[in-house]
Amino acid sequence: MATIPPTREDPSELRLVRALRERKERVGSYSALARAIALAQREQETPAKGSSLVIPIDRRKLRRVLEGEVDSLTVADLRVLDRYLEVFGEGLAFYPLFEKPALLQSLAECRLVNFLIGSRSFELRQNFSHWDLLGLAEMQRLIQQCGTGVRFDIREVSEDMDDKKLLQRSVRWRSLVQEAGPSLVCLGSCRTIPAAESMIRAMFGGKPFGKDSLRKEELPFHFVWSRKPAYVADSPFHIVSDEIKHLDTAAARQVENGDASVLKLGDRVLVDQVTPKRGGEAYGICVAQRRGNGQIWVLVAGIAGVATYVTAKQTKNLAIHLPEVTDGKPSGVYWSVVRVKVPRPTARNPLWGIRDFPEESIFDGPNLWTPGSA
Repeated sequence: MATIPPTREDPSELRLVRALRERKERVGSYSALARAIALAQREQETPAKGSSLVIPIDRRKLRRVLEGEVDSLTVADLRVLDRYLEVFGEGLAFYPLFEKPALLQSLAECRLVNFLIGSRSFELRQNFSHWDLLGLAEMQRLIQQCGTGVRFDIREVSEDMDDKKLLQRSVRWRSLVQEAGPSLVCLGSCRTIPAAESMIRAMFGGKPFGKDSLRKEELPFHFVWSRKPAYVADSPFHIVSDEIKHLDTAAARQVENGDASVLKLGDRVLVDQVTPKRGGEAYGICVAQRRGNGQIWVLVAGIAGVATYVTAKQTKNLAIHLPEVTDGKPSGVYWSVVRVKVPRPTARNPLWGIRDFPEESIFDGPNLWTPGSA
């Protein structure tokens, strides 16, 4: 398991440089890029009949800019580049000058993001988790801040499923969790939404449905639930209290008694005791990967529901740059743990009414997992 060390420097880079670099790769050379920029400039003007094409920014300056010497650009140069890039949706007037290699920025660039959210049938209606809905709203707001023109779709995933039902092709969301599927954000843990289990298996190299060959000891984290999900059969990410007794006897006892659940990170045991009537520390995890077709999958899962919401909020602080796919194979898996300190709920201040907490922070990560790195 490789850990990406936190950086104390601002990881921002000029969006302009990134946009020009992409255009240069598409047209093939600095000379071709200089000519394309000149043609875009000419379309905005009315040149004299028979006049030759004027190159406002030559290939040598473009090379220097793409190598990081952006100080050589003048205000006039920026206006020229704005006209050129506007055609490709990268105009300088529409986006901030700087961008960070952030997870949400990568999602915004997908243009279409499908959200999966768990539900439970009750009489003639479907009920959704209060915290999952808050997390969904928060992530949509944050993604929209990264770029215009992002479209969202919301897909409901019923909790009322067993392993046999998940294998049926009639399951409506099943086609989304495929290599040819769209970019996905799943809110909720594999205890509450079956799609979370399918996604996380696939991200770590297993099969999204049915039995797979993933080995528990090769995975970087595990959930130890006080109540085992009824629909997940032999999940490689789920272990029982007996399997953590050698690490933390007291935590294992709490799980056995139904008083807590645990997130296990290697040899570390993180105990989550938060309930609607009890405060304390809660933990969530964000798992992200660029899939083989270039789409992005993100799982936002809290041990307790409140941690799902806070993990969704903290995605804005995840400076993760998901590498582009060049060989048709998924990237490594990036994962981070979020911790939130929840105050003791009271009649005047119930847990469901709280939006901001005494502490909300990235507890661990981002970490990078690749096959064989555990």
